[in-house]
Amino acid sequence: MTTWRSDTPPRPDDATPPQPDRIGLGGPGDLIAALPGLLGFVPEDSLVLVLLGGGSGRQVMATLRQDLPALLAHPEAVDDLAARLRAMRRDEQFDVLAVIVDGAWDGPSAPEACHDWLIQQLLMRFGAAPIDVVGAVVASAVADGAPWTELPDGERCGTVPDPHASDLTATHVFHGRTIHGSRAEVEAVLAPDPPELRDALFDELGRLAGTVLTQRRIGGAEAPAAEFDDVLAAVVGLERCGDLAVGEAARAALALGSPEVRDAAMGLAVGGRAEAARRLWGILARRLEGMLRAEAAALLAFAAYAAGDGTMAGVAVDAALAECPAHGLAGLLNEALAMGLHPERIRELARYAVESSAAEGLVVPWLDEHARGGGEAAAGAAS
Repeated sequence: MTTWRSDTPPRPDDATPPQPDRIGLGGPGDLIAALPGLLGFVPEDSLVLVLLGGGSGRQVMATLRQDLPALLAHPEAVDDLAARLRAMRRDEQFDVLAVIVDGAWDGPSAPEACHDWLIQQLLMRFGAAPIDVVGAVVASAVADGAPWTELPDGERCGTVPDPHASDLTATHVFHGRTIHGSRAEVEAVLAPDPPELRDALFDELGRLAGTVLTQRRIGGAEAPAAEFDDVLAAVVGLERCGDLAVGEAARAALALGSPEVRDAAMGLAVGGRAEAARRLWGILARRLEGMLRAEAAALLAFAAYAAGDGTMAGVAVDAALAECPAHGLAGLLNEALAMGLHPERIRELARYAVESSAAEGLVVPWLDEHARGGGEAAAGAAS
């Protein structure tokens, strides 16, 4: 059976930039303009569901996006989306605001029959689940001046304000988050680097591989800790210099061939250098191929998910599974994304990885420093 996984970007909690309660509540145009900040990219030809809940009932709990053509053409896609919402509703209460972005809709005329049909189909598939769609709107684009109209009858309409001026977009940019122009731009983050960079890394891998494998064979129980130190050195070097020497990249990549190192590397998704670790996995994924690319992409997916960036996590999961369809971590993350698992659960796994790996001698020194300084809050804020 096909799995129709939605893009699920950040949910507001203590570890993600603040999400103003008023998003979308000033009018449908404001909600549409906020979508790039919620998703991390500008959606096109999409159904976007904004889930509102929390104590006030106005907090953005999650944002789900799916391709509009797939939903209109495949009834099982609507079934799967409704089932996912029902499963999420068992854990949390929320209402739904629905936005259809349809580039084929001319506006400002009344919505097409297919727009109302889609919302009605979704409502029908909720069954007895107490999920309310409290508003639905269609827009031709998420762009300044694009027309929008409310469903089902189009009695209320208007134009979208400049998304670049959205409070949410400004908040995320201030916190260093990139807002991509499209989902294709997110996918391009994992596109292969230029041949000269990949060839240089390939040559260095060939030069070092024999030595690393020998040290792994004769080093016994101490070998994983030494290899993990190579990964830590690459993270620190990347943070300090903004770039990665080919030797550092090769040693870090080869270290991912050790199961103990891969497990410990999951712990780098939390703490003060989480962003540098995420950049490292991205660089390796763009310059490697085969199983090592899958390992780096899966770690990138884990780190992105822990940071609340579900769109990047989904793209990285797809890249890992393309290289290795049976990849364990990527498969688990794929299921977690499909179920809408909260990023805090992923951060809990990362903290467990830190503790269990430290018991085996694979220690992240800067996390120990955070812990001595009451750093659980610091680690959460950094992730």
